[in-house]
Amino acid sequence: MESIFKCWKEHCFLLQQFFYSFDFNSKASLSALINFMV
Repeated sequence: MESIFKCWKEHCFLLQQFFYSFDFNSKASLSALINFMV
């Protein structure tokens, strides 16, 4: 159970790093985000 939680925490951390390094003012970044989500 705790290994699942560890994986989840690491996954969230990676997502946070992805979003924090994102330039939300850029349309190219916005389309990249949409592509990432799909």
